[in-house]
Amino acid sequence: MHSNRSADPRREGSDALMKNRVATEQLRWYVSSYTGGKGNCVQVADLPAGGRALRDSKHPADAQVPLPAAAWAAFINAARRRAL
Repeated sequence: MHSNRSADPRREGSDALMKNRVATEQLRWYVSSYTGGKGNCVQVADLPAGGRALRDSKHPADAQVPLPAAAWAAFINAARRRAL
């Protein structure tokens, strides 16, 4: 049976994030060279379907934040402009 309902855009975004769901231990996390090695930093990992994931280096087992490629680009551009 086929539904005539239009797709919910929130669900489509959720589906895109689900494609990027990977166990934390399967990702290769790295830290920016700008951190200075003080341990207070954000770690970043490339996601298989594009985009990046972020996590706190002091609490690596806690939540990670997946960002689609467009959101990552917007974040980096804002950081470069010091608009954060």
